[in-house]
Amino acid sequence: DVVIFNYTKIIDGKKNKNRMLFDKLTIIESEEESLLHEKLIENNSYNVLWCKAVKRNLLDLKGFEQFEDLRISEDLLYSISIFSKATRILFENKYLYNYYIHGDSTSRRFRMEHFDDVTAVRKYYLQYLKDQIFDTTVAQEKLLRWYLSYVNRYIRDLVNSQLGREE
Repeated sequence: DVVIFNYTKIIDGKKNKNRMLFDKLTIIESEEESLLHEKLIENNSYNVLWCKAVKRNLLDLKGFEQFEDLRISEDLLYSISIFSKATRILFENKYLYNYYIHGDSTSRRFRMEHFDDVTAVRKYYLQYLKDQIFDTTVAQEKLLRWYLSYVNRYIRDLVNSQLGREE
């Protein structure tokens, strides 16, 4: 139903291979969905849609209208929807995609509203895990660690942004 593959980030010409979720080719069946979420919380690099090949019938996004104004992090919402319907997910360790990032890109600029978007998506994700009766103790701890690193990066970006340099 879904193939998730590795990718290389190319930032201003410098290649950075993404960290793999599994050491080898791995198939996750629908009854192992909690393992999938545990891995995705540990490494949010695979929450994006452009490292996935998805069966068309899994792309129904009803129920996400409340998030239509998000500017960032919406890929995780779509991934949750896709994974909840998939019966089999294959993790391919081959690097099949190059993701180019330009330093002066508008998507890389600091924006205060991005923090609100990420917070809304992570809150929804944790509630989804609770609703699916996954053991959320570990998930909450991992999400908290991820969130703290995000906040740290956010503060650093704020300090380095034009907003932080206003007179």
